[in-house]
Amino acid sequence: MRIGRFRPAVADRSRMWTLSHGRMYLCERGDAPGDAPPLLLIHGLLVHHYEFTRVIAELSRERRILAPDLFGSGDSDAPAPFDAEGYSFDWHARTLAELVDRLAIDRVDVLGHSTGGTVAAGVARVLGARVRRLVLVDTVAYDLRLPLEGRVALFPRVGPALFKNVYRRAELRRYFAKVFADAERIDERAIDLYWDRLARPGHREAAHAMLE
Repeated sequence: MRIGRFRPAVADRSRMWTLSHGRMYLCERGDAPGDAPPLLLIHGLLVHHYEFTRVIAELSRERRILAPDLFGSGDSDAPAPFDAEGYSFDWHARTLAELVDRLAIDRVDVLGHSTGGTVAAGVARVLGARVRRLVLVDTVAYDLRLPLEGRVALFPRVGPALFKNVYRRAELRRYFAKVFADAERIDERAIDLYWDRLARPGHREAAHAMLE
């Protein structure tokens, strides 16, 4: 009989945090050994912390992982764009800096993926020397030439209406099919979870505001 290697349970302190602009969901797992700082994971557009689910499962065995849902994403609140500075990258960075302060964290490592990388760079700018390491993965750092559907989404008045009323799960999956090297590896459960949150009131408006 083979006995698998014992792995101690990973601490899970995930919860909602009330910040200046509303409630932010934080997936918080694991403990940092010694003086290792927590690792803050920042997701990209149209998704939420679940995009890091496999990374969290591995790294939380050895690190304290902080994976928030940005405002307007996942289980976090979605303030009106007017009250959120149009969901600008700088605004998101300041809200995450507030979260780090609320957690009483002195030093932190920060990783951002896609548009989350742009937010991560902003977090590093706001927190300064409190950020020990900054990791940017496939980050948006320059003007992009969007495909036709992306450019249409930015048309005044027409774009927001289309994004809110026409954009559905099928469109979300098509987006992932374009960015995946192998569309057969798309996690359909992840698409379901992303769409379930994106379909909530105010979330598509928040995503569109970030595109502008």
